[in-house]
Amino acid sequence: MLDAADNVNEDDSKTQLRINAFVGLKDGDRLKGSDYFGITAMEDYLSKMYMTENDHLILPTMADKKTWYSITSPNLKLRHDVVISEIPNKLIRSAAVDVYTENFKTIKKFKSDNSIVEVPINELDDYELKSYVMDWYRSLPSNSYNREDIESRAINQMYNGSNFNGFSVDINGNIIPKYSNDTLNILAGYFIDELDALIQYYSEDNIKYLTENPNKLQENFHGVIKDGRMDFSGNGGKFRYFYDIVPEYINGYNVEHNLNLNQILQAIFEAQKKLETPGFKVTEDDNSVMNGYNVSQLRALRSDKSELDGFELVRDYLKKLREYAVEEENLGINKYSKDILNSVNNFIYRGVTNELELLSENGPLQMVKKDKNGRFVPTNIPQQFFNPYVEALSKTKLFSGNDLYDNYYIQNSALVSLISNHFVNSIISTVEFEKVFSGDPAQYKNKGNKKAPFVSTTLSISNENNNISIDVDVDNLDDMHSDKIKRLGSTLSPGEEIRTQYNKDEIEKLNIPSHSKYTTLDVEDIKTPSLFYDEVKQKFLT
Repeated sequence: MLDAADNVNEDDSKTQLRINAFVGLKDGDRLKGSDYFGITAMEDYLSKMYMTENDHLILPTMADKKTWYSITSPNLKLRHDVVISEIPNKLIRSAAVDVYTENFKTIKKFKSDNSIVEVPINELDDYELKSYVMDWYRSLPSNSYNREDIESRAINQMYNGSNFNGFSVDINGNIIPKYSNDTLNILAGYFIDELDALIQYYSEDNIKYLTENPNKLQENFHGVIKDGRMDFSGNGGKFRYFYDIVPEYINGYNVEHNLNLNQILQAIFEAQKKLETPGFKVTEDDNSVMNGYNVSQLRALRSDKSELDGFELVRDYLKKLREYAVEEENLGINKYSKDILNSVNNFIYRGVTNELELLSENGPLQMVKKDKNGRFVPTNIPQQFFNPYVEALSKTKLFSGNDLYDNYYIQNSALVSLISNHFVNSIISTVEFEKVFSGDPAQYKNKGNKKAPFVSTTLSISNENNNISIDVDVDNLDDMHSDKIKRLGSTLSPGEEIRTQYNKDEIEKLNIPSHSKYTTLDVEDIKTPSLFYDEVKQKFLT
């Protein structure tokens, strides 16, 4: 957003950032519609998808406001990646024919009396052979050699027969979407911004300053200080957005359960508390007292001779996480590792899969369905949303040219592309808006799960000398947004009202209509310079 603002030409109004008010929907034919409160959940979702497809930054949920807003600029471009979510049928069919003809010389056909006759392959026309072979392929068990061979050959065709990069292969040999480097780098950049904020929060100097100056603590943002130590409760020491981008590994740290990054950090913090407890034993059958040895190891992690502050292991983990994520840093510009880019790609695809599952459930948001093969098929999404993706996918030559809109394979990839971009663009919108306008979400309260407030896990910590396992409990948060949403509405309610009363001289001078009532009022092009832009810009630059 700041880049877009930097490119504003004051002499050219077209380059300026605009805020657009979404007040409702109207039927284009009947010219009837509803205000924002009157539209359905599906209309709301599709409206925002239309906006992101047209490069609108959409604002996050604003409590119960009757309007919605977006931000646009010619210099503000969102993501429109085209991806493939499964092996195209065209390639499967071609590979299946090759495998079948290499292993069999005939096909089995039913005669009118239900008897079976074997027909040589060379006596079949092309359509009949392909049809039979595809039926054969579909009947193969998922783990059969022939099926794996067919899919492997089809994937090789994808790699060799196209310059298209919108797919990759996971560890199980399945096709998954591969998002563009630009998209992955944007989210990786956001992730590193968060990581750097946490590194600063937990730095030795900052923790020392806060513990010595408790009057500087901010509610919700900082932890609570007790007995000269700060606890883990501060939101400023947790990831705001990307806690689900979990690395494949961090040397020396391993957790049993599928925890998010904030839970991993808390597990490490709780483990250190136990390691510092006099007489603590790692396991029940361990007769040794681990305290002295492990505390000395913790001291070795500090850069000075000061007393432990409880975050030594957390700092070590964050340092290793950054080394994992950033391959190279030159003049403040990061080159992200393949590992973190893969983690970001998986994060997006998991989010998109969850979104599609939500959209396939019975209810007001049902816009897709699952077919018998578990494939997502669009049902209530307008065709024009798919047109750019179908056209782009057809140009790859990986799909059959006939009846593209009736082709389930291209439909699915177009659907995944559309939902992926809306997912990513919604993330970009929220992050950009909150960084520039509404402030750090760490200032707001988080709420835990009342039925299951904790998750029990085992953390393994290892180095060249030791490998120990420690049982810990971590928070199970299920609401990190309601408090923020409740207060975000204030940014749309500055307390000002549109002036409706003018004296006679003002009416004449400003050429104001004398009407006292309006059936429709459209307010356009309100332009005013921000009093804080230069200050905010300087902070971001430094």
